[in-house]
Amino acid sequence: MHPQRDFKESDLSRCEVLLDHPATYLGMFGPIFWQDGYANLPARRVLNLAQRLLTKTNGDDVVLDALSMKLHDKDVALDTLGPELRLVGLRAAIQRLQRDHNDFGGSVDHAMENVVGAALRFDGNETEKLHWLDTIFAVIDESYGHIHAFENAIQTTIGLMPEAFLNRVFAGSEEEQHRRSMFISLCSWDKPPLAQIDVDVLIAWCSSRNNSDVWAAAATGIGVWSNDGDMETVTLSDSAIKLLETSPNPEAVLEAFADRVSPSIWSGSLANAMQPRAAAIGVLVEHKNVQIAAAAKSISEKLADRIEREKEREQREDKGCEQRFE
Repeated sequence: MHPQRDFKESDLSRCEVLLDHPATYLGMFGPIFWQDGYANLPARRVLNLAQRLLTKTNGDDVVLDALSMKLHDKDVALDTLGPELRLVGLRAAIQRLQRDHNDFGGSVDHAMENVVGAALRFDGNETEKLHWLDTIFAVIDESYGHIHAFENAIQTTIGLMPEAFLNRVFAGSEEEQHRRSMFISLCSWDKPPLAQIDVDVLIAWCSSRNNSDVWAAAATGIGVWSNDGDMETVTLSDSAIKLLETSPNPEAVLEAFADRVSPSIWSGSLANAMQPRAAAIGVLVEHKNVQIAAAAKSISEKLADRIEREKEREQREDKGCEQRFE
């Protein structure tokens, strides 16, 4: 029991004794970080509480949720947490991601996204920021590029640390780079991993590398298609066009786009779902850049053959179903 009003430092001390009891519900400490009734507590005591929570089982979840609540409806341009709580927030995110990759319902991802975003937007805690990035890539390597949780937190990180993230993709052993490329190209998230990076930043990074392969790799991780809500009329996105027109090897970039003609989710005929995307590439045969036009012509012919083979396969499958039904 503690007073509902005028919560004092002595009350906090009395409540903190419960941290030593394993049966204590740690979530009861969360409101101390964000509710007005606790605003007069010394900052050093609140910080110490956060640090102690991180030593407890599942305490990282409590810290992330509490700091996320503190950030709720606050202007992201304001340093609501301050450097010390930002540091604790990063440590909580690192600890949580290292602990396990399960987040049913996405509530932890939501809190982690808010806290990590606040921590990365401001200067300071540079060592811990790099540790957070190291943790993400450790998970990518461990899972062979297949991460099925914490999408928003990682997307936010990519958007706020683009160059550092891209540098890590092409660092490490050949096997590590392969796994990281798989993460970029085969990720099943709602948005491609590199979609958060401003295309001008992405182009500048690719241009700074002494490796022409990075252009095609980047093309596998951006948002390629734009349909404005009309599934029948698909065009290449502005980012895709800009990357293609800047690349020293447009054919490799177009090949990467062509590999994504098959949608990850569709209903009915796959051939019909592929056709609008193939047509978007086909439009480029009229491009003023001769290299792009020639590459588009060659790739469009390959896509036409691929779609035709898919139609034939679907017809055989439908015919087999009809015969079994008879």
